[in-house]
Amino acid sequence: MQPVEEVVEVVEVLKKPRGEGDDEEEEEEPEPPQEDEDEPKKNKKPVIMPPVAPLLVGRPEPSVRDTMIELKTSALIQSSSTMLAVSCFNNKQVLICNVDIKTRTKKIIRTIDNKQNPTFLYQIDENHLLVGTFGGKFEIWNIDPEQETPTIKQVFDAHPGSQKGISQILKLENPSPMIIGDKASEDCHFLVSAAADKPEILIWRL
Repeated sequence: MQPVEEVVEVVEVLKKPRGEGDDEEEEEEPEPPQEDEDEPKKNKKPVIMPPVAPLLVGRPEPSVRDTMIELKTSALIQSSSTMLAVSCFNNKQVLICNVDIKTRTKKIIRTIDNKQNPTFLYQIDENHLLVGTFGGKFEIWNIDPEQETPTIKQVFDAHPGSQKGISQILKLENPSPMIIGDKASEDCHFLVSAAADKPEILIWRL
């Protein structure tokens, strides 16, 4: 007997042609699972907002032209305290404050009402403060702690025509006779000043 060959029938599967009115079926993509808003987000540190200081009524308006120096004085009571002179450009004032570093307290001792906007501060001695102003003038104030209020001693035009004011006041250390013209006595002091919009540098004898 001979083996019978198996006949394999091939059946083609044809798709039904799509008509004009038939909508194309789109496969729906699974939506990602939504995170629960109530659950805290992991691996995220909380944002810490910096503290905001309260606005003080009547406070001086700050400016980039404000300056501050430490005053040399014998009027300090506590060894941890210091005396500061702070200029307020917009208010035309210089505030003398007593700051205690140990107790973190500060107190305004005196207020100087300047003739023009202050731009630079320099302490001549323990009782006198030199204030350079916006108009290129010098104001010399008596800040003797035994007086009730500071008093102005002298005003003069240091850099005439300046529109940006005094920018620097320095003490001239060991001046050469070639600069000051003669040998200076021990009681004389020399200062160097400059204005922001003037090319000259001036030397002053005190």
